[in-house]
Amino acid sequence: MKKALALFTILFGLGSAFARNSNYSKNLEIELYADSKATVDFSQMDSKFEYITLFYQDIFFNLNLLNRVNRNDLRNICLKVYENLKNGRKCQIIVKNFLDNQDLSITFGQMPSTKDSLLIMTNYDKAKNTMITDPENMKDSWGLLYYIKNGKLIYYKNIEKEHKSAQEKLEKNLDIIETNPKPIVYMMVVENYLEMNEIEKAIKYLKDNKDKAIKLSPKTTKPGNINDVILCMEEECKIFQMIK
Repeated sequence: MKKALALFTILFGLGSAFARNSNYSKNLEIELYADSKATVDFSQMDSKFEYITLFYQDIFFNLNLLNRVNRNDLRNICLKVYENLKNGRKCQIIVKNFLDNQDLSITFGQMPSTKDSLLIMTNYDKAKNTMITDPENMKDSWGLLYYIKNGKLIYYKNIEKEHKSAQEKLEKNLDIIETNPKPIVYMMVVENYLEMNEIEKAIKYLKDNKDKAIKLSPKTTKPGNINDVILCMEEECKIFQMIK
């Protein structure tokens, strides 16, 4: 299973393979299917931050879908997936005609016999930019594995790592901006405020500083550019205000 790279490490490196996709310019339909089967229980989570960044950054930004799916539809799906997981129920997102006229399936479940895990699986081989039609080849599928630890979703490779507080990360990023401003660090500050549940501060900081980030960024129209990152942060701010 191959994890999505973090948003802020792939800012300008996203997929030339996507640009070659003949469906790229088309808006894609998105659907949600609920499941009666029990899965990870999000009611034990003490924050919605990890879920929102996972949904928007690790999945939809990483797969270059933010500009290809209606934003209102995506917000609605985001809310419904969250409600399903809070009720301990599996669910599946279908993105119609994702690649080569085939649908992308994104399933939210858990590892067998591991109740504190969140396993997200797809039928997509990201390394080869191909859809997987043979169930025997699912080992090559793009996916994510998280565990709930102390009320937070943590990527499985980071379970044993020391985690800085949002306040510590915020102070570090503000220092960087003072001494050596970088476009992505402005967006990281927005994220720090969201992690601290300071939603209004996040919205104001994004509004006040997004033009600075754009001016400092390379001029490119490739997927994953600073405008896409700003869109991602704007959508996260909106969903933070909506999600319960």
